[in-house]
This record gives sequence, C-alpha cells and structure tokens, in this order.
Amino acid sequence: FLPLAFALLETLMETPRVWKAALLGGVMGLLILTSHVQMAYYSYWALGLWFLYRLFTVWGNGGMALSLRSTLFVVSVALALGLGLVQLLPSYKFTTAQSVRSGVARTSYEYATSWSMHPEEVAGMIVPSFQGFQKGIGFEDNYYWGRNPFKLNSEYNGILPILFAILAVAMYRSGRTWFFLGLGALALVYALGADRPLYHLFYSFVPGVKNFRAPGMIVFLFAFAACTMASGFLSSFLDEPAGTKKQNCMRLLYAAGAVIACALFVTIVAKPLFDLWKSVLYPSIPQDRYDNLVKNIPAFTRDLWRVAIIAAAALAGLWMYRTRRIGSAALAGLLALAVVVDSTVVDARYIATIDPATYPVLAQDASVAELKEKLKTDPDARALTMLSSHAPNYYAMFGIRSANGAHNNELKSYEAFRGQNGLNFLEGWVDLNAGRIDPEGIGRNNFLKVAGVKYILIPAGEGNIHIAENTAA
Repeated sequence: FLPLAFALLETLMETPRVWKAALLGGVMGLLILTSHVQMAYYSYWALGLWFLYRLFTVWGNGGMALSLRSTLFVVSVALALGLGLVQLLPSYKFTTAQSVRSGVARTSYEYATSWSMHPEEVAGMIVPSFQGFQKGIGFEDNYYWGRNPFKLNSEYNGILPILFAILAVAMYRSGRTWFFLGLGALALVYALGADRPLYHLFYSFVPGVKNFRAPGMIVFLFAFAACTMASGFLSSFLDEPAGTKKQNCMRLLYAAGAVIACALFVTIVAKPLFDLWKSVLYPSIPQDRYDNLVKNIPAFTRDLWRVAIIAAAALAGLWMYRTRRIGSAALAGLLALAVVVDSTVVDARYIATIDPATYPVLAQDASVAELKEKLKTDPDARALTMLSSHAPNYYAMFGIRSANGAHNNELKSYEAFRGQNGLNFLEGWVDLNAGRIDPEGIGRNNFLKVAGVKYILIPAGEGNIHIAENTAA
C-alpha cells in the first residue's frame, strides 16, 4: 500500500480535494491493518516526510494553499487512525502494558537495537552473499559470518535499483531525487541501529521506537526510495531523444567497463580485502565466524560476478538504446531478464518446496498420534515437552495445546507464572544440575496442576519418547 499512499498524497498536494483526502486516509488505514504494525509505523514516517517536503515546494502559493493542504492531510491521518484503531489500540495496550516486551528488559536500548543491520549486511545489499548465508532446507551449511545470532534472509533488493538510483543522482538531479536519496539514507542509518550512535536520538526522542526491536526492518524504505529514484531515472532517460548527449553515452560504456574491472580486482584480492574488513570494522569476530567468512569467499565471488555482469549488461543496454542500436522494447526485455535471473538465484537460497508429511522437523511422529488418542478423553488438557529433538511449538502444529511453546511476545503474567524458560514447571521433579528426572515428583508441582498439564513428553533414549501422565492435573 505504500506506493499507492504516496501516489494519493502526491495528487492531494497537487490539487487538494476532500475526496482525495478520504482515499488517502483509507489507504493509510489499510497500512495499519496489515500484518505488521511496525512496518506501517515506518511507512507513516515516510509519508509524513513527503508531506513536509511537498508543503515546502508549494510554499510560494500562499497561506490559504498551505492551510488547505495541511488540513486535508490531517483529516487523512485522522481517518486512517480511526480505521486502524481496531488493530492499533489493542496492539498498543498489549505491547505497553500486558506483553513481556513492556518490561524494562525489553524496552531497553540493547533490546531495541537487537537484530540491527550491520556493515556486513549493508555490503550485502550490493553483493547478496557478502555476509554469508545459511544454506539448505535445514541450514546444514552455515556460511554466515555477520554479527546477528543467525541469518535467514537477505536485505538485497537487486543491483539494478541501486545502479539506476546512482545514475539518477549523476544525470537527472532534481528536488525529488534529493528527497528520496535522503529517505534512503535515513532508513539505512536507522537500520544500522546499534552500530550508529544516531540511533540514540531515535530511541530517546521519537515516540514508539523503544517499543520495537529489529531496526533493520526499516530497510524496505531504502528499497522503496531506490526503486523510486530508479524509475525516475528510466523515465527521464527514455524521454530524451535517442542519439543525444553522446558524451554521456560513452560514459555508460566506461562505467560498464569499470564495473567489470572492479569485479576482477576484488576477485584477485578477495581474501586480503576481507581480512582488512575484519581488522577495521569487525576486529571482535569470533573464530567460528571467521571460519565461515573464509568458507564463504567462493560463494561471494560467484555472486560478485553475477551482479557485475548484470550491472554491466544494463549499462551496455542503456548505451545501445541511446545510440539507436536497440529499441525500448528490447531494453525493457533485457532489464526484465536481468531482474528475473538475479532474483531467482538469490531467492533459491531462502525458498524451498518441501513435503511437511515427510520433512523431519514437521513430520508427525508416533508421539503425536499417541497424544491425540489420550486427549480424546480430555481435550482441554495440555502437554509439556522436555524434548530437545523437537521445536517448542512442534505439538501445537497438530492442534495439541502446549504449556511451553515459544512466542517471545506472550503475556508477561504467563511468563511470570511459568518462570523464566519454564523453570516453575520443573520444580520438584527435574534436577537441572544433576541432569535427572523424577517422574514421581510431577504430581507435587502445583504450577503443572494450575496450567492443566496432564501429559509430559520425556526423552527415553535412542530417539524414543515416553509420555508421563500427571494424575494430579
């Protein structure tokens, strides 16, 4: 909805009308009703900044024009908040008063900056495997050497939007170009979170920031800004008559050659280059992460050449179009093919088709059928798993109520009840220090009684699972 909201805001600023404000408010309300309030929050930042920029551009139209546009924008925001209140208000109350994230520990600066982007991820926006990745359906091979605990995604949005955004700044600068360049820079600075002291300003002075973590999620605004600048470049480029500005034509070929030369140089000095990066930007890298760095160099080199070839081909395509060697349809086909190839290769690392009935982590094992049979007589009973071989939410996937599933945003009252990491559920029958389990003590645990935990899954050796029954529940 963000591009549509920008388009509606633009037309409202051009010719202010009440019905346009209503449409804008409706789309902004839909932004709130999407699945992630944090993304809508960042989108509102971008829309607010665009409104201020456009207000500045019409400053010379007089006070009445400014007042009318400002009033209609306020009406749009009020309408959006009214439409989104059904989701916004419960979310706000939950995150500020009822969730575990409302406590001091989870509104701290350290928590708010967790899952930030880091310089490695920024470089990965140019060459997607720069920071490594976790390979395979079960992530059997780990190539990730960055600073987050693990990496299941890439911030890479394609090389062409960034390349064309750079060309927009170089060839067709305008006020809007500078605005979106600033928006992209703002998103990038914010996304870096813990690595940049400027984030303290956001955390201390911008309402709502301390209630969120993972500042790297704002990077979609960088992608939006880059794509907007890239589309502006292509529009201006295609609008110019073919054969004009021959000096710029040759510069496109020079740039293509420079890209290939740069890729060749980086390939030759890849290991020293990464060692320099480690020394200057990541001196505290653990040894296992450094081993991943070295292991990742071949994958990085392959990605580097794919990106370089795509960028050089795009630049050559622009040159051929400008010199009348190809038409606009051929140029569009070349760029579309480059985008499809690039995105397909990157997406293949993170998207795979599996059969949940046979995939080890998801497939139903014998204990599921046994539990379901037992629950026929007491469908409201809960289970507690002590199995390291199963994910915390494994049994919930089959409709079995679990007392110790993982959510990380649960009610803080329930977290206090079960104890940190569910320790209260283990009181009296599990000796963590000795590694012993006493099933006879299960009935004496009052937390299990109150939680309605009737069945406890205990490892029985050699992959077997024992289901102990809590007769006191």
